[in-house]
Amino acid sequence: MEIHTLSQHYSVTSQIHPHDVERFAKLGFKTIINNRPEGESEDQPLGADLAEACRTHGVTYEEIPFAPNGMTMAHIESLRTIMLETTLPVLAFCKTGGRASMLWNSMQEHLASNQAEGEDA
Repeated sequence: MEIHTLSQHYSVTSQIHPHDVERFAKLGFKTIINNRPEGESEDQPLGADLAEACRTHGVTYEEIPFAPNGMTMAHIESLRTIMLETTLPVLAFCKTGGRASMLWNSMQEHLASNQAEGEDA
């Protein structure tokens, strides 16, 4: 399982399992974000099991679930709020890491667009 660093405080990976959380905690991740809806596939662990593994290892567990091609502005705002309020760094995951990356990139584009609009005013 590869970890892809998108910023100093945000990295992504593919599906994780409860037994992986200890490794991520040792790597220094303080928050894990699950971007998969519960029951998306049969081989996916339950969110409650991931949350328990995170509690055991002192990692904050968050969920921003959405289906492929189902991201909305509410998901972007949820990520923004988490990034402002949680302990960093963050590791986000989904089935392949694609949605977690797309959410980050969309948040960055939204923030840049808002900043540019503010500068023009």
